[in-house]
Amino acid sequence: MSEQKKSDSSASSDSDSESGTDEEEKTMSSGENKDASDSDSDSDSESKDSSGTGSSKSESRETSDSGSKSESKDDAAATDASDENSEASDSGSSKSGDDSNQNKSDEDDKDIPDVENGMGGTNSRDLPTIAEDNEDDLKKPVSPVKKYVVAAALVIVLGIAIVGGITGTSQSGNSTAAAATPTTTPLDSFTAAPSRAILTQPPTKSPVFELPWDNGIEDRPTFGVTLPPLPTCLPPGFTNSPITANPRCNNGLFRSQYIFNRLAQYSAESLLSSTATPQGKAYSFLLNYDTYMAGQCDAADLPERYALLVLYFATQGDQWTGRRGWCNGQQHCTWAGVGCLGFGVTRLELESNNLNGPIPSEIFAFSTLKILNLFANSITGRIPNTITQLRTLEAIDLQENVLTGSAFPVGLTNSLTALTSYKVSANRLFGTIPPNINNMRSMKELWIDRNQVSGSLPTTFGDLLRLETLYANDNKMVGGVPKELGRVASLKELSLSDNNLDSSIPQEFWFQGGLEVFRVENNVLTGTIDTWIGVLTNLKELNFEKNQLKGTIPAQLSSLTDLEILNLGTNFWTGTIPNVFTNMLRLETFDVSSTNLGGSIPSTIFGASGSLKHANFAASGVTGGIPSAFQNARSLQTFNLENCGGLKGKIPAISSGKLTELTKFLVQGTALTGSMPTSICSLRTSQKLDILEADCAKVTCSFPDCCTQC
Repeated sequence: MSEQKKSDSSASSDSDSESGTDEEEKTMSSGENKDASDSDSDSDSESKDSSGTGSSKSESRETSDSGSKSESKDDAAATDASDENSEASDSGSSKSGDDSNQNKSDEDDKDIPDVENGMGGTNSRDLPTIAEDNEDDLKKPVSPVKKYVVAAALVIVLGIAIVGGITGTSQSGNSTAAAATPTTTPLDSFTAAPSRAILTQPPTKSPVFELPWDNGIEDRPTFGVTLPPLPTCLPPGFTNSPITANPRCNNGLFRSQYIFNRLAQYSAESLLSSTATPQGKAYSFLLNYDTYMAGQCDAADLPERYALLVLYFATQGDQWTGRRGWCNGQQHCTWAGVGCLGFGVTRLELESNNLNGPIPSEIFAFSTLKILNLFANSITGRIPNTITQLRTLEAIDLQENVLTGSAFPVGLTNSLTALTSYKVSANRLFGTIPPNINNMRSMKELWIDRNQVSGSLPTTFGDLLRLETLYANDNKMVGGVPKELGRVASLKELSLSDNNLDSSIPQEFWFQGGLEVFRVENNVLTGTIDTWIGVLTNLKELNFEKNQLKGTIPAQLSSLTDLEILNLGTNFWTGTIPNVFTNMLRLETFDVSSTNLGGSIPSTIFGASGSLKHANFAASGVTGGIPSAFQNARSLQTFNLENCGGLKGKIPAISSGKLTELTKFLVQGTALTGSMPTSICSLRTSQKLDILEADCAKVTCSFPDCCTQC
């Protein structure tokens, strides 16, 4: 039993010694005894636990504190305590004894050793004085445990004192041996900083909370947990003057000056010198707070690390929704959204991440960057011209931001010839498409829609033989569709809607058969649809709505069997609606509203496939009646026949279980007569029909039980 107790006491003493050493170093560096006192309390708890009480550390501390306060109020309680509690009390009293050792006898000093700096003592403010202790307890022989603790404490305190003296001498010597200040230093703060030949300690790191879920606010648990703030790169009151040792580098410059000069290759010195700029903040972090750069003058990846930090500070990085790893002292290839090949940054993907601010010009430091994705943020300012120096770039996605300036920065089409994808949709960009767009021979995706781009589509588009998608809709473009696009066999989607295109569509355009989407709605296009349209057998969407097109609808449309959307509305067509729908088994939307197209409604449009969802004949010239086959369109949601004055006859009834998806049925402004079939009225209560409008004077319909408007 005594051997086990001795072993436990030995383990306790070792633990106490380590704790005491740590606290001594902390006390010497800070000069505050409060931290050491708090550590004393923790050490006392550990000593009491290892002495055989069988309690946990927290229970031991609680018992010790309670016992100490009780002894302070009533001396008799200490007399009745057990031997183990008496040992703990003696050990705790040693701290108080040390605080008042000048008033004690030599004999008392032997029983109460000097353990001021964390060697097993309890906080002296919680313990009674020696005069208040029971004299019999003080005369008891010192236990083996206590002797072991005392011996270890004396050895460690003596060692720390020796080391402290040596360190103080070394620092004093280094301070007096400071080298001459370099003449090239642009900042006075550099010259005032003390220099040392050897870095005696790493730079102070800014306080950071390392959280396992710290990859963004969206990943932080919220189930009743009070979380610390997310980490920030810089502490309050940061500085760009050296706060630690500032050794000389191989070229003789101080470390601060060397890093400054290195970064000045990418940023103006005035920006680096100010702590109010993103560049100055990035410099400050690298100099003083980045443990990755601690003690280093340079690193091969320093420019890219600096450029990342400038982007972080320029776009309010502390407010990003996902920033796992940023500023954590690790290699930046581990930071959220950063991808590397070796040590070179190849991908920067921070889409939908709450970036707010401009793209810094320092972006050109990413010499190996291939993908830049800042989609759906609040990026402001212009696309920096320095982006043209990133000759390895293959994809740029800056969509859905608030960028201004030219959609094509000067030199873009000459320099970034490796680009395969350029997406700047939904910004406030302007300018024209440069004629030398054909330099970008690798281009597959060019998206400049929803901006203010003007001018015409260059004929040189015909040289982009790998182009697959061209979105230039919702701009201010004029002219027409270049016939040269007809030779771009790879083109799959062409969207030019909502512009001011005002010419006809050339016959040559229809020669390329790979097109799947062709949208030119809301322009002022003239002319007719060529019969060569039948070549475009891969078309899925064809939208000519709201133009000034005329002529008849070619029967060759029947070859477009993959069509899903066919919108011919609001034009000047003549003739009848051709029966071209038999093989259009995927058609979902058909619109000939506001046209002069006449004839009967083809029943084949409601074919057996049941794919049709939206049929709009409003204000057209259709005649005849409603084909009873319309009930076969099992997916039909909207059926608009209003203001079709030539539509006559009665509304056909439908079979049970038909038109279960119908939500809108409009027959106002027609010549239809009779009554609204009960089978259709029942859809108002049993199915999804919300809007049913008719001329109740011509078509008997109960309002509001059946018809919603008469």
